Amino acid sequence: DVTFQRPPVVQYGLSGDEQIVLRGSGLGRSTAGSRGFTYNCNVERSTNKVVGLVVQAAPPAAALAAASARPPAEPDFSELSPAACESSAVASLKQRWPHVSQISFDPATRTFRQPSAIRAELHGSGRALPSPGGKSAVFVFDCLIDPRDGRVMRTSIS
Repeated sequence: DVTFQRPPVVQYGLSGDEQIVLRGSGLGRSTAGSRGFTYNCNVERSTNKVVGLVVQAAPPAAALAAASARPPAEPDFSELSPAACESSAVASLKQRWPHVSQISFDPATRTFRQPSAIRAELHGSGRALPSPGGKSAVFVFDCLIDPRDGRVMRTSIS
């Protein structure tokens, strides 16, 4: 059973002018209990079709408490969203491999660098199935982000 907490936030320009990103959250219930999640959904503006979806399970409450205890020396992510970068990476993978499926990202590989007040870079890796019946492939993504508004300016996949 899935419920959404409120209508999604529509963000224009996070994945380029051809797409909008819908961001939201919800709660999934099963016999094992309830778990929160967030999602980013890339929608092609010209056709209103979904071209990418990233769903992330919310961390347990203990992990949230530990995260809030981190020292202030870490970067301020208030305007940055790894999910926006990953949504853009999904769109890039769809262009490279039109039948891609089973896309997953490894949060442990994320690295963030902010060389200036107007430029931030997020790097990471994941796995995807480029075509049905094929072998799983590892990919690396790099996003150039404007840290002032969180806009993904460029995404590359290798």
